Amino acid sequence: MPDENDLKAFEKDDEIADRLHDWSQTRTLYLILQGEFCLYTEKCPDHPISDILHIAAPEIPGHQYKAGPWLTDWRNQRQLPPCELKLRHAFGDRKYGGEHSHRSTPEWNDDIITSPGMTTPDLSNARVHIATRMPLAILPGAMEHASDTVTIELFDSSGKVIGTKYVPPNPAQILILVYKWYSEARPYLWSPDTRDAWHPGGPSEDFLSLHAYASSPSIEEEDDPQHAREAFTAAAKILGEIASIDFGDAKFNALPAEPPAGLAWAQVNLTFAHVLELHQTNLLTLDDWMSPNCPPALLTTREGGLGSGSSGNCGPQGGGH
Repeated sequence: MPDENDLKAFEKDDEIADRLHDWSQTRTLYLILQGEFCLYTEKCPDHPISDILHIAAPEIPGHQYKAGPWLTDWRNQRQLPPCELKLRHAFGDRKYGGEHSHRSTPEWNDDIITSPGMTTPDLSNARVHIATRMPLAILPGAMEHASDTVTIELFDSSGKVIGTKYVPPNPAQILILVYKWYSEARPYLWSPDTRDAWHPGGPSEDFLSLHAYASSPSIEEEDDPQHAREAFTAAAKILGEIASIDFGDAKFNALPAEPPAGLAWAQVNLTFAHVLELHQTNLLTLDDWMSPNCPPALLTTREGGLGSGSSGNCGPQGGGH
C-alpha cells in the first residue's frame, strides 16, 4: 500500500491535472524505453482523468536497468531499484467517455508485439516496474523489419501449443511515450521506497527526455538469438503468458523512424556500437561523445545525422487484445 507521502504526491498531481493552464505553461516530456519492456493498461473506472500504464522489464542475466537524461554517464549510473517507480508530474491523454485514445494505449498500438490473448499480468516477475498515467501517444523511436517467418507460440501450463501469431511487419525496437508537464512542477521518475529520483534533461525546458534502459550493453549478447528468445519468454511471463518466439530464417533490417518535435534522433539511440562498429562492451560516456577525437560516424550522429542502434533483444511488448 502507498504511504501517506505517496498519496499526497499523487493527490497533488490530480490537482495539477484538473487546473486550467495556458499554452505558455505547457512543456513536453519524452519517456524513451530501450530494451525488453512490457506495457499494459490497468483500467481505473473510478478515476476521472486517467487509467494506469504499467511499464515492466523482466530480470535477464547480464542486463542493466538504468534511467537518466541523454548523455548520462551510463557506466557509472546506478541501477534502478527492484521496486515500483512512479513518473511524477507527467500528464497525458485524458479519458473521453471513460476511455483513452488508441494512440495512447499499448493494446491498440500496431508497432508493438502484442499479446495474442487477454493478459493476466504477473509483476512478481518484473525487475523494473514503472507506473504512470496514460501518455498522449506511444511512438516508435526505432523500428526493425523482418520477414513473416517470425512467429510467436503460446502454451498452456502443460506445454501444449494453444495459439500462434506473426509479429507486426515493422515492430518498434525503441518506444517514445509523449507526455506534457507544466512549468510549476518539473517531472521526474521517483521511488517511493528508496526516495531516489531520476530527472530528465534536454536542450531546453520546452522538450525534456528521460531514458529508461533495460538491456545488455554487450553487442555479443544482443546478437545472440538464444538470448533474445529467453528474454522474450521472460517478458511474456510478466504479461501472464507462456510464450516463445521463433525467428525462422528472418533477416532483420533497421528502419528509421522520424522522432517527434524537439527530440533529436541521437537522443533516441543510446547504444551506438552498431552504428560505429566499435563492438565495445560498454555504453558510450559523455566524454566519448564530446571528445575532439570523436570518430567520424559518431560525429555525424552527434550533429544530428541518422543512425540506428541495438534496441535490446526483441523490442517492447504490449498486453491484451
